[in-house]
Amino acid sequence: MVSAGSQIISRDVTARAAGSPTLQLLERAFSVLDRFTFEHDRWTTTGLARACELPIPTTHRILVVLDRLGYVARDPLTREYRLGPAATDLGRRSLALVDLRKRSLAVLRWVADTAAETALLSVVSDAAGYGYVAARVDRPDPLGLSLDVGRPMPLHAGASFKVLLAHLDDERMEALVTGRLERRCSGTITEPDRLRRHLADVRARGWAYSCEETDRGAWGLAVPVLDGGDGLVCGLGVAGPTARLRRDRLPPVLAVLRRAARRIGENLPLGAPRTLAGDGR
Repeated sequence: MVSAGSQIISRDVTARAAGSPTLQLLERAFSVLDRFTFEHDRWTTTGLARACELPIPTTHRILVVLDRLGYVARDPLTREYRLGPAATDLGRRSLALVDLRKRSLAVLRWVADTAAETALLSVVSDAAGYGYVAARVDRPDPLGLSLDVGRPMPLHAGASFKVLLAHLDDERMEALVTGRLERRCSGTITEPDRLRRHLADVRARGWAYSCEETDRGAWGLAVPVLDGGDGLVCGLGVAGPTARLRRDRLPPVLAVLRRAARRIGENLPLGAPRTLAGDGR
């Protein structure tokens, strides 16, 4: 049971955090961005200051930083600000990811039912060297995996993430292979040369396999989902307990994944896929 004293201390810490200069500045920056709407998409510094009830110097400093980061752009002639490419890209990525989940859910259910294993949709994260599961459909008897939706996972561990790593551009892949390779489980590949050769095989054959790389007693099989120009969209995989793993199961499960990957790729609108590979969360 939490004591009354602990609750008071917790509220006091929260209040002090909310009142910190850093959080206040962050809140003000979001307030500035929130003023850019369809009805009012261009602002002067003075106009934004009045609308946000902020001092003009504070508003100016916020806009300078947002401009430098690409979240706003200043017209040199009118001196007005509008949303910049970074803000547009952020919104596009958000819409693309929501659209990907929505358009893939029925296919994921079909994969889980047909393969009789947990179906996973994986994407690359903004955090260097990581990916995460964007959607997951379990069997009636769910497998206890560490692959929870939204949880960051290293790209070098597990079929659903290795298939993403293998299809990144060579420069990004090499940077990750030569970086810190965390051992998640007994089967995780942590030797750069061995991982480099393994990823080359994954890219050449078009699918990835893993056994006890992220979880003890679990195996995985995954394929890439590509757009019309062979750009990486996401990974599509299944995971199951090693107790159900038989060599003769792999070819039919792989056929299911390839068919499902084609269906997902064909159903995505042009422009959405490439925003997920390499940008992610």
